[in-house]
Amino acid sequence: MSKNNSKIVKSLLLIILNFSFFIFNSCTAPIDIETDDSLPVISIFGSFTDELKQQSVTVSVSSPYFDNQPNRALSGATVEVSTSNGDVFMLVEDPVNPGRYQTQNEVAGVPGTTYKLIVKADINNDGVQESYSVTSTMPTIMTVDSIRIKSVSAMGKQSYELSVYAQDPLTEDYYLGIYEINGLLMDKISKYSILNDEMFNGQYMNSWALGKFGTMDDDDDRMRLKSGDVVILHFSRIEKGYYYFIQQCRNGMNGESPFGGPASNIVTNISGGGVGYFTAYAVSKTTAVVE
Repeated sequence: MSKNNSKIVKSLLLIILNFSFFIFNSCTAPIDIETDDSLPVISIFGSFTDELKQQSVTVSVSSPYFDNQPNRALSGATVEVSTSNGDVFMLVEDPVNPGRYQTQNEVAGVPGTTYKLIVKADINNDGVQESYSVTSTMPTIMTVDSIRIKSVSAMGKQSYELSVYAQDPLTEDYYLGIYEINGLLMDKISKYSILNDEMFNGQYMNSWALGKFGTMDDDDDRMRLKSGDVVILHFSRIEKGYYYFIQQCRNGMNGESPFGGPASNIVTNISGGGVGYFTAYAVSKTTAVVE
């Protein structure tokens, strides 16, 4: 190698080493991040379905960002649901579960109807009630032909898989699956199954895997099944926003709902500065026995 080439190589190495040193120190330099707790905000979560039941909405006050404790239930709020059909339902607070507001009687929603939720509450204790609202239109019901639950094995570990048989329409659709096992409804966001039709839009869902379950021998937090268990799938077409809300809740700090942890990072459809989600959907129920 000539002397000139050698000098060029040494110069390039020196430049690379100096650049690497600069990058390393830049990446590891301390960064000041504001971690002060933000002001509390109202958290609203609920639904209106076509099932004949007391429809309910939960209202609470958000916890500080780094607080793992559940949100404080908010009592004394005014909660109302009105419909595009002219019906108005005043929700009353459950005396046993503070912050939970429900219709006074059993009510069934109607697909195609728009539901408007209005919540009024004094969050900042200034003697004036702030108003929060949201509207949601109930999609048409999604009919499921059948479901099947079978035992599967992977790497020597047994589990159960629930598959769906149904016709998906040509529209862009998002689905929610909630499970009822031996009469017990698994009504927690961490137990929900969600699905979009990107892979099968307009096609028949022929044994499409929706949910997975553990066995009675598992020591994790999955839902567990055994041979002979009766499972009812509550299947619904849902709003795109609600699909992403559930997805983000499960990926968040607490994995259950917006009531605890950094709720401000989760998508919301509540106006007026609140967080959470209110939605309307119709439910199709299909039963299967674990093989």
